[in-house]
Amino acid sequence: MTAKMVYIAWSPRYSVNHALLDEQHQVVFDTINELFEAIQAKKGEAVLLPIFRTLVKYTQTHFRDEEGIITAVKYPALREHLIEHAQMVNKTKMYYQEFKDGVYDSTQMLKFLKDWWVRHITESDMKFARLLG
Repeated sequence: MTAKMVYIAWSPRYSVNHALLDEQHQVVFDTINELFEAIQAKKGEAVLLPIFRTLVKYTQTHFRDEEGIITAVKYPALREHLIEHAQMVNKTKMYYQEFKDGVYDSTQMLKFLKDWWVRHITESDMKFARLLG
C-alpha cells in the first residue's frame, strides 16, 4: 500500500469545537491533498477535474452548514464571515475555470487553497469557536 501525500495536514489545533464543522474541514483538507497528489502524479484532466469539482461543491456545502450554525448562535461578525465565504467561493470557481481551460498555475493554486483554509480556520473560524464549545 502506497502512503498518501500530505500537502495540508489536519491538526487538533484547527478544531472549532463542533464535530460537523471539524469533520468538514478535514474533508476539505483531504480533498486538497487528493488534488495535490493527482497533480504531482501528473494525472490527466479526467482525474483532476472531478476532484476539483468535488472541492468546489464541498466548499459550498460546508459554508452553507457553517453559516447556518453561526447564524443560530448569533455570531456578531456574521456579515464579515459571509463576505469571506463568498469571496472564497468566487476565487475557487475562478481557479476551477482556469483549471478547465488549462491555464492554471498548480503551485499558486495549491498554495492559495492551503493558505486560505489554514488562515480562515485559525483566524476567522476560531472567533466563533468559543460560542460553540
